[in-house]
Amino acid sequence: MGLFVWLFVTCFRSARAVERRSAHSASARDLAHLAAGVQISLLAFAVAAFFHPIAYQFYFFSIGGWRWR
Repeated sequence: MGLFVWLFVTCFRSARAVERRSAHSASARDLAHLAAGVQISLLAFAVAAFFHPIAYQFYFFSIGGWRWR
């Protein structure tokens, strides 16, 4: 869990840094909007992960490598 949290925070901080650096340039304003969208998506994923019963969904097992026999 520690590794997941560390990677999640690192991704969020990287997106925030890209947004801040590209917000000052008029030519890279689209990149700033894209970075803001990535931040919103990461936050939405974090909130949804608390409430989604992923352990009981078929998709997790198909991605995780479980297969029908």
